[in-house]
Amino acid sequence: MPFKYRERFTLARQFSGARLRDRRRFARLSAHALGLAAHCTPDAIFRFERGHCAPSADRLGRLADALSCRIDDLFEAAG
Repeated sequence: MPFKYRERFTLARQFSGARLRDRRRFARLSAHALGLAAHCTPDAIFRFERGHCAPSADRLGRLADALSCRIDDLFEAAG
């Protein structure tokens, strides 16, 4: 069953592009290297980091694996 528009918006608001960027830099990975590991383009990595769009659930798992972190680490803190 597909997400409703409002649910997608909520997911996009919780994902943190800044955290993705910080994790990528900490891992000393280029956007190209992270893109290869997560099966997407460097442009997609930059769009995620700038908050222009949020990665899918599948892509979040690949990003977290490539960065050796948990998916939770790529989301804003609650509260």
